[in-house]
Amino acid sequence: MKPRIEYIRKVLAAFEQSEEPYTNIYKLRDLGIDYKTNEFFFHLRIMEDEGLVAPYGSSHSLGYRVGAR
Repeated sequence: MKPRIEYIRKVLAAFEQSEEPYTNIYKLRDLGIDYKTNEFFFHLRIMEDEGLVAPYGSSHSLGYRVGAR
């Protein structure tokens, strides 16, 4: 999968629209961003790696888990 800057901009715009210093997946969903896709997970990891998004509060993760089925 190749990074798409347009997608990253869309997700970051959703964060920017939040009245709090954070957002959640339900607010993202309401703005038309499907958090259940590989595309979302892929781009979220890129944004985390680049320091564009970070865990809020005492959490050390963005709330996703990777596992095998």
